[in-house]
Amino acid sequence: MAPGAPEQIPTVVQAMDDMKKYAEQPASERPTQCPYNAEQRKAFLEQNGKSVLSCPAFQNHKCPFDHVKSVEDIHSQVQKTPNVQKCPAFDHHHGDLMEVLYPDVHQKHAAKTNHLLSSCEPFQVTTISRMITPKSNIKPYSVVILDIEGTTTPIDFVSLTLFPYARKEVDKYILNNWGEEGTQNYIENLRRQAQRDLKQNEFSDAPQIPEDDQATPEEIRKAAVANVHFNMDKDRKLTPLKELQGKIWEKAYQDGEIRGYVYDDVVNAFKYWKQKSTKIYIYSSGSKLAQKLLFGNTSHDADRDLLPYISAHYDTIYPGSKVEAASYEKISNDIKKVAAGVQDGDILFVTDNILEAEACRKANIQAVLAIRDGNKPLPESHTFEVIHSFDQLL
Repeated sequence: MAPGAPEQIPTVVQAMDDMKKYAEQPASERPTQCPYNAEQRKAFLEQNGKSVLSCPAFQNHKCPFDHVKSVEDIHSQVQKTPNVQKCPAFDHHHGDLMEVLYPDVHQKHAAKTNHLLSSCEPFQVTTISRMITPKSNIKPYSVVILDIEGTTTPIDFVSLTLFPYARKEVDKYILNNWGEEGTQNYIENLRRQAQRDLKQNEFSDAPQIPEDDQATPEEIRKAAVANVHFNMDKDRKLTPLKELQGKIWEKAYQDGEIRGYVYDDVVNAFKYWKQKSTKIYIYSSGSKLAQKLLFGNTSHDADRDLLPYISAHYDTIYPGSKVEAASYEKISNDIKKVAAGVQDGDILFVTDNILEAEACRKANIQAVLAIRDGNKPLPESHTFEVIHSFDQLL
């Protein structure tokens, strides 16, 4: 055995058996130390990573007992959720807590409860995801249109990463690029918008940007920065604001200060769709530049640039608002022009926003709602298919 190698690398079966025994013990009698040392846990993950990808037990070299506690916490939480209490698969496993770890047992019961398992958390996070994630009743499709925030990317990526960066760097960007025609155009368009805002009660307090002959460049720059901060705080989707933010992010991506976050299951889906010749389109409230920067500079080292998978990008400049059916009709018509034989029924739109899904449905296009961590709860009365992972689309 090589120097420093772990004395014994636990097998998957052994690890599961240890977790099951631990789960069956009263809390007061459970051991406080992990049965495997750090080197054994690390070696286990390296050797068996493909079979425990969704199992928190050995992720980050944690003790398998941590997994038991995680499952117990999840069970405790979902017991309070009406839909989960009605799930026969959950009821079956509740008596033998760790039985949920075995995919073959889970699959047997999952077949009876596909309509409920989409909201059953234990089966989304405690087992081997690709083997047990239930298929949704989604009609066959040959084209997908994807939202970004809350769908391909965490809902808070923009608010916690991109927006704070743009807010912090806007003054420096305007200063360093003051002489650029594009920068002056952004300022001029924001100036005119602020003047229009004076007539609106909601935004009448927007900081005004003085004309070039009424103030020094420094005063104009400071006023422009204040205006940008105001509009960002109001979460306004103004075209000059989004374009300016996009230029700031472009430099950040180029310098490696920001990487786009895309869920692992989305990357896998992109590869699958490419093999199946399924066309991928992006439709987001973010500018097309911002979209391309995110997908072209992801945090996936092996798949840094996802742009080659994407056929086209759409934002709210064209085709328009994401909660208007006409916007989806325009996209559909565009797709039909370049993809012979495609009909509305061949297109699938995936979003986390129910208003967008409803608008899409009015355009006779199939829509599916994505449920991700941090997304807003959906009304119980909705009638859309839901997914927790893009695996359910494949």
